[in-house]
Amino acid sequence: MNKLYEICKKVREQFCIDNDYLWEEDLAGCCYDISAFLYDELIQKGYDAKWIEGEYYGCYHCWVECNGYILDLSVKQFERFSRKKVLQFIYIRKCQASIYHKKVREMDGILC
Repeated sequence: MNKLYEICKKVREQFCIDNDYLWEEDLAGCCYDISAFLYDELIQKGYDAKWIEGEYYGCYHCWVECNGYILDLSVKQFERFSRKKVLQFIYIRKCQASIYHKKVREMDGILC
């Protein structure tokens, strides 16, 4: 999981630089793009990853699943919906997380 975290961190940092965001920002509205960049990076590194469109707290959302984990680089935007403070900017949890619902589609192949 440490390798996945390092890839996530690098992708999030680069995304923020490329798009003039601050690392501390919640990236609200960027889930599609940042998940696509993360997905492409993982595929290029040989990981078996899936880019997912679905719902999180009842809202449209995108994330990546890889090696049995949910990788969500824009999770902080949902702090206002959860009843607790979201401290992390990178969310990595086992895929059984019940607040993530695959509703729309999964993608395989390079997106960007």
